[in-house]
Amino acid sequence: MTVAGLTLMRSVDTGNIIAGNMAFRETTVSGADNGVEAAATYLNATIAPAPDANLPAGCTVGTLGSAGPPVVAPILGNCRYSARIQPEDDDGVPLIDWTNTLNIPVTTLNGNDIQYVVERLCNPDPAVVVILTKAPKIAGTTDRCGSEIAEGGSSSKSPTSGGGVSKVIEVMYRVTVRVKGPRNTLSTVQTILAR
Repeated sequence: MTVAGLTLMRSVDTGNIIAGNMAFRETTVSGADNGVEAAATYLNATIAPAPDANLPAGCTVGTLGSAGPPVVAPILGNCRYSARIQPEDDDGVPLIDWTNTLNIPVTTLNGNDIQYVVERLCNPDPAVVVILTKAPKIAGTTDRCGSEIAEGGSSSKSPTSGGGVSKVIEVMYRVTVRVKGPRNTLSTVQTILAR
């Protein structure tokens, strides 16, 4: 009876720990929503006036490195905003130095530390000139940014209108939000925003 009672207590304790860990995980995922909202505000207020410059000024973009010879180690980027797609790890997360809280500030909300980075989905090769004064082609081209065509307002006076509906090119941005919660809970969430 004693052994059965101890086994039952251990089983209940393990169940409670698992349920608690799942609850912590859920709070970090919901905290990521706050990070996405903050990134959207940052995109409209700070990035929109100067979309071609990495922010903050003087920040470092990431590099993948190579297996060699000679072996070149990857470099973690520390830009809060990158004008081009950054190299990624095997999980599709950009190579970011999340410990650089000067460039990528931490916001604490409900016990969760929230950080985000924004990348414009443009060709990652800096030798390729990205010209956004012309309408970007749909994602996948070698010389433009990822984009989509959105329907504008209906105006028959618009020179770009086709049957009274104007077409607006929206450039795509990828937001990566990292949330660190209690008990070393860590969630990474990505979303695409168009502007």
